Amino acid sequence: MTEEKRLTLLDAHNWGEFYLGDLFSIQTGKAYNKNKMNIAETGLRHISRATSNHGIDCYADIEDYDEYVKYEPNCVTVSSIPYLDGTCAFYQDKEFCCGVGVNILTSPRLNKYNALYFCNCINQAVVGKYGMARSLGSSSLKEEVIKLPITPDGLPDYDFMEKYIKQLYDDFADCVCSFLKDK
Repeated sequence: MTEEKRLTLLDAHNWGEFYLGDLFSIQTGKAYNKNKMNIAETGLRHISRATSNHGIDCYADIEDYDEYVKYEPNCVTVSSIPYLDGTCAFYQDKEFCCGVGVNILTSPRLNKYNALYFCNCINQAVVGKYGMARSLGSSSLKEEVIKLPITPDGLPDYDFMEKYIKQLYDDFADCVCSFLKDK
């Protein structure tokens, strides 16, 4: 699908505004002493306020350290201090640990594809609003409003979000295949 068709598809859809607190259960990571962490090549993902690598700061070997709380996959993590570019929301597809600088958003309706859609919406909503002087805690996050495509009943259109992201994946795969074929 071309960029023009994607934009037309988005323009044709009806939109609604939703509080993140109405869409997700939101909690803050648990405090721990990172200096006691055994950093490893592999292991449990440690999610921090990093803006790259899906927020993964390092991997932890936590066999002998019970201060960590393991969080389940299929959620969105949001840094309490978004960077200037607004990058702070990431989908987590594997079990992880994190500290108090990270918010964890969960919902039974979440899957890999609509979660990526939500991450983009969250990043757009918070860009430039938070930083070192004003952090994005769980209470502030619950009050953030994002615009989403809606069904005729006025509910978030999870199917549309999923299909839209899947189409982006397919388009990207086609582009890569074309590129490699031309080489």
